[in-house]
Amino acid sequence: VLGEERVRKLNQIGMVWGSYRDLAWDRYYAEAKKYYERHGNLNTNVSDVSDSGIRLGAWICQLRTYRKSGIQKAYLTQERISKLDELGMIWDVPDYLWEENYMECLQYYREHGNLDIPNAYCSPKGLKIGAWLRRQRLIRKGKTSGADLTKEQIARLNEIGMVWKTKPEQQWERGYTEALAYYGEYGNLKVPVSYVSPSGYKLGSWIADQREKGKEKHSVRQQRQLDELGMIWVKPDSWEVRYRLVKEYYEKYGNLNIPSKYRADGV
Repeated sequence: VLGEERVRKLNQIGMVWGSYRDLAWDRYYAEAKKYYERHGNLNTNVSDVSDSGIRLGAWICQLRTYRKSGIQKAYLTQERISKLDELGMIWDVPDYLWEENYMECLQYYREHGNLDIPNAYCSPKGLKIGAWLRRQRLIRKGKTSGADLTKEQIARLNEIGMVWKTKPEQQWERGYTEALAYYGEYGNLKVPVSYVSPSGYKLGSWIADQREKGKEKHSVRQQRQLDELGMIWVKPDSWEVRYRLVKEYYEKYGNLNIPSKYRADGV
């Protein structure tokens, strides 16, 4: 239809024979390549705009959608996928981020032998792996949004000493363990507020905190565990306690000539 002469004449006035979408691909890919050369990756934010005004971040996100859903194969060809792979394209961002945080946790475990990481801790690469671990715990308990952890992910975390209980749960278990040891030795939980266990744990303060928190604020399991140790949820009036002891002394000896160093029931 065109013939060589007509093609030549159109070429003279700048005819572009490629499709609009192909031209757009070339333009966006060129910007992606510049971004890669500058940052070493294609981890753009969806709102990122290149210096020339191209919405590179939105384009990257759109490509991920195309590949995940299997649509637009005529646009996102296998050749173009390979070219993007050469620039370090991340097709599944959540999986990539999970792996990145996991590797930092693995490095921490190798150095410290545990995953007892404070929530505010940042790895040498700047990743907040303390907060990330907390989120994994909450996801597994179903207490926050996010994709469910796979059996493989759970197993991999277990291999490096993952503790699935939250920090508050871990702290409560530590206090309860100390209380259990005290009960085993003394048969009660009448722990002076200033008492410190042989391991250095401030058990007296912990018992006082549980009492102040109130029985109803504890889980049913926690209530039962403490009740079994004879937990006194409402501390009796100290004057009344001492009056009862004095009265018992009087009934036994008929007087109140009590030596200054005399002790009754620890008082």
